[in-house]
Amino acid sequence: MRPVIHIPPCISNPNHGSRYELHIPFSKNLPYGIRNSVLTMTSIFIGVSGSTIVLTLCAWLVCPSSRKKCLALRNNLTIFAGIFLFGLFLYINFLHKHFTPDDYAWYYTDKIDSLEIFSKDSRLVQGLFFTGMHNILGLNVIKYQQFWTVSSIFLLSCSCYVILALVRLSLPEPSHSYETQALAVLSPILIIFTLFSVEFFMFTVATFSYALSTLFVVLAIRVCVSGNSKKHNIGAFVLFLVSLFTYQLAAGLFIPLGLVFAYGKIQHVNKKFFMAVVRLSGIYGLGMLVNYAYAVFIHPLFFSNTALSRIATTDLVSTAIRNIPVVAHALKEIIFHTYDMLPSYLLLLLVITLSGGIAYQCCFIKKRLSVLWLTIIVLFFLAICVMLPQFFAPPGQPTLPHSRTVAPLASILGVMALVYTLYLRNSFQKMDYVVLAVMLFWIFSVTGSVHSLSKDQLLVNKVDHEIAKAVVGEIEAQEKKLGTVVRNIAYTHDLSTPETYENIYTHHSTNKRALRVPWSITQVLRYVSDRNFQLVDMPTTIFKQHFQGKNWDYFASEQIVVIGDTAYLAIY
Repeated sequence: MRPVIHIPPCISNPNHGSRYELHIPFSKNLPYGIRNSVLTMTSIFIGVSGSTIVLTLCAWLVCPSSRKKCLALRNNLTIFAGIFLFGLFLYINFLHKHFTPDDYAWYYTDKIDSLEIFSKDSRLVQGLFFTGMHNILGLNVIKYQQFWTVSSIFLLSCSCYVILALVRLSLPEPSHSYETQALAVLSPILIIFTLFSVEFFMFTVATFSYALSTLFVVLAIRVCVSGNSKKHNIGAFVLFLVSLFTYQLAAGLFIPLGLVFAYGKIQHVNKKFFMAVVRLSGIYGLGMLVNYAYAVFIHPLFFSNTALSRIATTDLVSTAIRNIPVVAHALKEIIFHTYDMLPSYLLLLLVITLSGGIAYQCCFIKKRLSVLWLTIIVLFFLAICVMLPQFFAPPGQPTLPHSRTVAPLASILGVMALVYTLYLRNSFQKMDYVVLAVMLFWIFSVTGSVHSLSKDQLLVNKVDHEIAKAVVGEIEAQEKKLGTVVRNIAYTHDLSTPETYENIYTHHSTNKRALRVPWSITQVLRYVSDRNFQLVDMPTTIFKQHFQGKNWDYFASEQIVVIGDTAYLAIY
């Protein structure tokens, strides 16, 4: 049981500085929990299953001669529905209204320079999309976040299904064993619904773009491995480029997954395989180069804001060499500790288990050393492609990147399981069960972690809103006493202002207090009171007179001073 969080309600006691606590038990005051999830999942399952059965029966009655096709359609729809239901269950808490500090600004903005904001990071498709949805159609990404969340889960499910279709095409012979079917279905789920993807669902602005980008990457792989003609190369490049201009962070899957499926037609790590490496690397490298060149050379021609602040634009070689130890340290921290989202060394232990199983199969059972080399090469490219932006990070960037920027790296178990499924399954049946056990254990671990992290975000939102109500309540009390109307807010911090609350998971910008971030202070106050305060600077005289040298660990009325039409606030 998570500890009860204590926060102060609106102050009504005349004894300034007294601490008032409001208990928020996790199971009662927040709109989520197992019962909620089970009811939602049950209703969706009944609806999807019922629709699938009805459609199959109708097709069967209309065209009895194509019963096999109807059964195949039913099976495919059932598998897709199962993947979609898993995604809904995994991200069920994000169907509730949730905020990051950035989201409050989006919530109250009717028109926003989406194109300029996203173009500077070379995400032109994302900018065009949000300009159309937000500014033209009025579909505010935060106000309609449930729609975007479900749509994102749908797109990720489509990506899983495309990979599953490739797996079925790549299997050497048809296999109807339950073990093979389970391996084939679970591998794409582990690749797409990764542990680190949870951060995308926390930041609603990024959720749909990441899901759409992932689908384009998977489609690019599908086109690339289906043929080696000029048409296939151009098609794969265009799809990959669209993915990059939507959101670059899914691109790390392109070469690793492409190599896994390309090996199926070659069956050896030979000259043809390395030609496939060159082909995939060429598409990947050219796409990255075009995406980078847009930000450096084209974006400045149309927009005034600085492009690519997170990537170096000069001295690229020296920057990459200097960052090699930084990247190596980040990889170790990610694989060993998984950003503290799961127990330390859990992912490493499972990777070692799968690696040992694959090595044993390759060396002693099937004696296919080329599959072992394939696994090593694929994992090498997975690490390099995912960490590539970190090599060119300028000084001042975090040494440990945001978890969402390395989301594909958490698909490492899924990629290894995919290699096993395609080229080693059924050779030693006990190992099939070991791989399945590892996959299911990882899925349960990820699900528990995602639910815990999403609950933390909802709890931070709840506490933020309660404190914001306390602030507005005190402002209104002083307005009534002084006979004035507050229109402006100026703020400062006390001596030690934490970025989040106790017992809350945080990393970089995850689960930050809205009242701690400058651009969301007035917006969160507006959200709880519908009053549009303007943010102004804190005068030095006011700060020295009322707040300098003071420190609080709770909200008190002495943290707010109203003078004229401005409320001066000290954030504890």
